[in-house]
Amino acid sequence: IEYYVAYQTFANADRQLSQQGYEVVNPMKICKKHWSWLRCMAKCLWAIMFCRKIHQLPNWQESRGARIEYRWAKLLRKRFL
Repeated sequence: IEYYVAYQTFANADRQLSQQGYEVVNPMKICKKHWSWLRCMAKCLWAIMFCRKIHQLPNWQESRGARIEYRWAKLLRKRFL
């Protein structure tokens, strides 16, 4: 999907989860727009190691990166919202 659409989707989820009291690690904020996909994945997988819970956006299964993050989080026995 387009960068702007992805950014807005993540921003909406970030706002909702923050309002619920969660400290959110938003991939769109921890990665720079000009970074490669691989660099962003490395940064996100690293960040998942320090998260207690994982929230996945609707249709996450359509994203190669989200599927990798899901398997990584399962391997690390993270809880899912």
